[in-house]
Amino acid sequence: MLASGDSCGQTAPNMLRASFAIASDYVQNGLLQTDDEPSMRLAVDFQHDSGLFAGGTLTNVDYLSETRLQEPRDTQTTVYTGYLWSRGQWRTNMTLSHYLYSDFERDYDYTQTSVSSSYRDRYFVTIAYSSDYLDLYDRSKQIYTGLALPWIHDLEFSLSAGRMSFGGRFADSWSYWDVGLSRAFRRFAVDLRYHDNSFHRNSIAGNQTHNQWVVSMTYSLLPLPRSRDRR
Repeated sequence: MLASGDSCGQTAPNMLRASFAIASDYVQNGLLQTDDEPSMRLAVDFQHDSGLFAGGTLTNVDYLSETRLQEPRDTQTTVYTGYLWSRGQWRTNMTLSHYLYSDFERDYDYTQTSVSSSYRDRYFVTIAYSSDYLDLYDRSKQIYTGLALPWIHDLEFSLSAGRMSFGGRFADSWSYWDVGLSRAFRRFAVDLRYHDNSFHRNSIAGNQTHNQWVVSMTYSLLPLPRSRDRR
């Protein structure tokens, strides 16, 4: 997760951001977190001019591997904090995230540490680690990289790929990638994306995601537009 800020002399103003998104599906780490159902996501983020940031997200989930459970997971809450610094056109942040699944009969909550670096906000790489991923997969490691480039008619083209690997009792691992187009319209952003991966079964980490198209629309609740932009 990237937030803006600067520790190298050029500071950005404090900012509170909030958004609401609806999507045809929710994909995380290359796997579906919903069973071909619409996903709704509320996100809040605060950035300080020192480079510190914190925030959280709330979204619905639905896992096929839990259909027989009396109380399956139905929401995912993420809270995070971190620090971002910039030098020239490079931006790097360190983030500590905690994932929670409330009212679930099993303890799948876990914490993840990640380091991300981007150049001109166009090319990025992220490395993440968790010692207790979903309390079942031990020592999860993830690398995720991609690019986002401006295209015609104010469209943005993006392409990314990642790899999840694990140790411990279960040694599942998979690769994933996606390609898509997005465009911003004032306080709205629309994204159309194609996802695929090398994972071939449903698990507690997510549902199978093969040849999956996902369309999403995000509405920015905060910050409010400047007066000359309001209609």
